[in-house]
Amino acid sequence: MSALPDRKTAPSFREVREVPLPEVREERLASGIPVYLVEGGVHDLVRVEFLFRAGHWQSGMPLAAYAANALMSEGAAGLSAAVIAEKMDQYGAYFQS
Repeated sequence: MSALPDRKTAPSFREVREVPLPEVREERLASGIPVYLVEGGVHDLVRVEFLFRAGHWQSGMPLAAYAANALMSEGAAGLSAAVIAEKMDQYGAYFQS
């Protein structure tokens, strides 16, 4: 068992001069939509993000975008929220809207 860190003494200060960032590769789908790829290591992990010009800044209806976003994980045609959660669990996936 390792010893707990001393919480009464602050860690030494060190200025960060450089933050190495991975290379970003841009590709385009046949539809022209840009896709940005970052190779992040040797593990079989994937992260997919969909970004839309949407939300309360684009809408003239207060709370409409918020309500629609909140419903994303509540089910879909033919799939209940429980079924969606089970399928996500099966693959160790995480969903955030």
